[in-house]
Amino acid sequence: MAVNVVVACGSGIATSTVVEQRLKDIAEDNNLDINLKKTSISGLEGMLADADLVVVTSRYSNDDVKVKILSGTSLLTGIGEDIFIDKFVEAVKEIKK
Repeated sequence: MAVNVVVACGSGIATSTVVEQRLKDIAEDNNLDINLKKTSISGLEGMLADADLVVVTSRYSNDDVKVKILSGTSLLTGIGEDIFIDKFVEAVKEIKK
C-alpha cells in the first residue's frame, strides 16, 4: 500500500511542482511506494484526511493536524537537503509499518 504524500506551497503550482518531482526521484532512489498530490497551503486542510505525510514549502502551523509535516524548503535551496531526504525516507518507512 502506497503512502499518500501531500505537497503544499503558497499557490499549489510553482514550488510544489519542483518538490513533487524531487520527491518522485527520492522515492525511486529509495524504493518507496508513494502517491503524490499537490495543493496550496490554503487548500491543505481539505486534503489532510487522506494524507499520511505532508511536505510544505511555506509556513504552516496547525496543532490539530495528526499527520507528520516536513518542511521541503531544503529541496529548493539545497541547504540541508541530505537531512531532509533522511527524514523523508524514515517517515515513509515508519508509516508503512
